[in-house]
Amino acid sequence: MTDRLCEELLKIFSPYFDIADSGFTKIFEAQETLSKELDSLQKPLVTILKRSQKKNVVFSDYTNKLRQAKWKIKQVKRILLEIDGRLNGIFKMIHREEPNNENWRKRLNTGQQPVENEKEEKQEKKNEVKEEKQDNEKKEEKQEKEEKKEKKEKNEKEEKKEKEEKDEKEEIKEKVENKEEKKENEEKEKQQEKDEK
Repeated sequence: MTDRLCEELLKIFSPYFDIADSGFTKIFEAQETLSKELDSLQKPLVTILKRSQKKNVVFSDYTNKLRQAKWKIKQVKRILLEIDGRLNGIFKMIHREEPNNENWRKRLNTGQQPVENEKEEKQEKKNEVKEEKQDNEKKEEKQEKEEKKEKKEKNEKEEKKEKEEKDEKEEIKEKVENKEEKKENEEKEKQQEKDEK
């Protein structure tokens, strides 16, 4: 390929090189920050999760936010893979054919997406469905436990009430019996005194 064509290619791609450099710097900085944040969060997060398992807490709001973040990262990955595919297409064209017509420029904008990307997307979708299912199962389990707890508390309350009522009745009965017994004894004593006289 001639120097003139190389220069022409560089002119076409130089803005994209700048974007790539800027993007790489931003992604690298974000990755570094995220790694530091995750390292510092790991220990307290493990503690929180251990406590939450005992109390059966479901972090639905947080998992939704994390899922959104994962989705955004997945989109970035998809875009990067698409760009990578297009660049591969360009490299192949540069090495295999001589750019001698207008169609060549048009073909610069086409690049085949790698098959791995498609497989990866399917797997990620599968994982997301699985995660969602697990979240729902945890929610149902939590709800079931709460319902059982409520039912148990209600039964205990009713049993306590019944016991109190029963005890109260027993107490009243006992008082009445004692009163009657006392009365009988008094009458007996009176009768005895009368008889003695």
